[in-house]
Amino acid sequence: MALDLDFWTADIVSRELGGRPDLNCSSLRDAIDIYTEEKRKAILSNVGADVWEGIPFTTKEQLREKSAGSLSVTEDDLQRAVDFYANGLRLIADETDTILILLPDEEKESEGRLMSEGLRSIGARVIDHGEPFTDNETRSSEEAAGLLQLIREEGVTCVVATPTHMIAIARAAAKQTEAGEEELFLRSVLLCGGFTPDKTAMMLEEVFQAMIFEHCSGYGFCGGYALSCGYGKGCHVRETDVYIELINPITGEVVRGESPKTPGYSNYGEIVFTALNREGSPLVRYRTGDYSRWILDPCPCGSQLKRLDKVYPGEEE
Repeated sequence: MALDLDFWTADIVSRELGGRPDLNCSSLRDAIDIYTEEKRKAILSNVGADVWEGIPFTTKEQLREKSAGSLSVTEDDLQRAVDFYANGLRLIADETDTILILLPDEEKESEGRLMSEGLRSIGARVIDHGEPFTDNETRSSEEAAGLLQLIREEGVTCVVATPTHMIAIARAAAKQTEAGEEELFLRSVLLCGGFTPDKTAMMLEEVFQAMIFEHCSGYGFCGGYALSCGYGKGCHVRETDVYIELINPITGEVVRGESPKTPGYSNYGEIVFTALNREGSPLVRYRTGDYSRWILDPCPCGSQLKRLDKVYPGEEE
């Protein structure tokens, strides 16, 4: 089963390439590779470099100094993110669902707001709660119980939250079940904004009897850069808007080929991404400090988009 994200990607790529007769695309994968190469050539021309790997990396320090803590985005940048969510989240929810979003939504470029717009555009009912929980453990427990009541009263079928917040909700749900309340089941859970151990995903799946999805986002990249499909391991990359490289963090060389120790995977490397269509502040070869590896085997869902394995956060600065 191919992802709706593939169809959306195919539409963008075909419009961008314009049906050029000189292009030989036997598959969506071929078309994406040509599309990406065209975008990289344009960036090379803009920065005045001869080869891609000759472009210097952008570091966190440089980005923060240049942007003074924020990066500009245009309305078109935001709309591309909304479209990504509208298409990428169709496996997670549809017009029959009620989705509770527990993410910051104050800023127009915040994940919570962009997801909300994308989900509403496909007809889903969305409850924008904003980021829950204080740092106080007792207060957090009370808030988790309150969210459970909200989920029951509103008939919520899908929750979007950080792993930490979902764990707190799961613990509160387990306590209520032990106290004799009816079990709470969800259709799906989308985890955002943090590393999710496999055992955490398994626990949430068991407690809520839900499909667990993961979303990858990074500083400065509007709308995130990858989503899991629920059919196999890893997250499919938003290849129409981001070009991802994995590099050796010491040498800066790009990781290529298959790992001799783990067939079907590349070696691990630091995630470096370039925004291919950004109209606001440019983001070229940005070193995220996070680590992952490519999954080289085809995904059971049938998608032709590249897949990153679980993303591990680097050391906090």
